[in-house]
Formats: sequence, structure tokens, C-alpha cells
Amino acid sequence: MIMSGETTFGKMHAQLISNYMYQEFGIRVTPEEVSKVDELDDDGLRRQINIARAKVVESKNLILQESFRYKDLYAQLVNLYERKPFDALLIDHSYALKGSGPAYDNQGMLALALREFKNKYPVMVMILTHLSSDAKEQILRGKLVESSPTKGSAALSTEADEIFVMFDNENLRKQGLLGIQNYKRRDAELIVTPMVVRKQFDVSAFVWDEKLQNTLNPQVQQLDKILDAYGEDDDIEDEDDYLYDDDEWDD
Repeated sequence: MIMSGETTFGKMHAQLISNYMYQEFGIRVTPEEVSKVDELDDDGLRRQINIARAKVVESKNLILQESFRYKDLYAQLVNLYERKPFDALLIDHSYALKGSGPAYDNQGMLALALREFKNKYPVMVMILTHLSSDAKEQILRGKLVESSPTKGSAALSTEADEIFVMFDNENLRKQGLLGIQNYKRRDAELIVTPMVVRKQFDVSAFVWDEKLQNTLNPQVQQLDKILDAYGEDDDIEDEDDYLYDDDEWDD
């Protein structure tokens, strides 16, 4: 089940189909092309999109949900689950639910309702949220997030079993990359070394590449500055010798 409070169902369908076609078949079709499938000149591509649509959108395995309400979220989830059980719940994002009141109270109600629901039902719960001001400041200073990662209230981060912080910096942006910090991991060893993924927004995807995992190595960043300042030189060793050498990053 997916709740997206800021995206229409039509746009969400198109993004899911675009991603499915890329992940399953390696076919690059943008959400815009999916939305205008009947206008495409390529008969074969139209057929492939329609097949993917049948598998993704018209299957019984995907439920798209309008925004929940903060005040009775637990009751809403129980009602939906009892009618049609689901394995995973994705909420995008924690500030997109319906309801007035202080952000602190809303985020607290959300966190407690999700804890109660996942403790009763065998459902994986994932929620996207904003970074706190402190976390943003830590990232801007080139550091890992050290405390208070969630905006509005610490309740979400307190209740979460795992927390991943997605971020970028100037070096990552130039390469079309994003960094991922594992901030918290309950009952398992923390992933200390930040991860790097490549943005593929045209197909609504992030791509893992083992060769990218040292992009945030401080030694690599220093080498990049040298290369930017003086240009590549035959006397400088191949950049790849440094790029994939270690596993460190900064936020």
C-alpha cells in the first residue's frame, strides 16, 4: 500500500510503470511517455507499456491510498488491512496527512499509530519525512547527521527500527549521485560507511553501483579538487585507482 499526499494517482501510476519497465526489462520509458501511451508512434512500445500497466496497476498487489488522517490513523490502517491484507505500507510523507494542529503533536500521533499497527500486523512500514533544522545544518557543514534527524518531533526517529538519511553535496550533484547514511539500525550492526546511488529520475529509480561506493572518500574529493584545478595529467595516476579504493564519506 502506498500513500502519497502530494502526488496524483495518475502520476504515481506512470512513475511505477516507468520504474517497473526499467527494473524488469531495462527499457527506458519516462512517466510522461507512459501517461501519453496512446500518442506514441511505436506500436511495440505501446504494447510493452500496456502489458506493464496490466501487471503493475491492474494487479491485486498494489493499493494506492489518499492521505490518511493523523488523529485516527491506527483505526484507518486496521480497517484497510482487515478488508484486504497487505505486506508493506509506504507513507510519503509524514507531513502529508490530513489534520490541523501543531506539527509536534501530529508527528507524535503518527509515530505511535504506526508503532501500534506494525506491532500487531506483519507489515513492513516505511515513512518518508523531512530533516530537522539541526540535521540540515550538519549536512551543510559536510558532516554526518549526528542527532535529531526528523523534523518537528523526535518521535518518528525514536520509534523507527531503521533510519536512512538521503543527502547530497556539490561533489555528488555534479555527478548525478545521492548519498545515503544509515543513522539507526535496531537489533543489527549499523552500516557505518555511507552508501552512494545514481539518480535515474527519468525512470523514477535509484541505481546501485559498487564502483560508486568510494565517491565520498575524502582522498577522492581532494583528488577531484586537484584535477579540477590543474586538469588531468599523465603524471597523475588513474583517478579510478583512488575512486574505488576505500569506503568513507562525509555528509
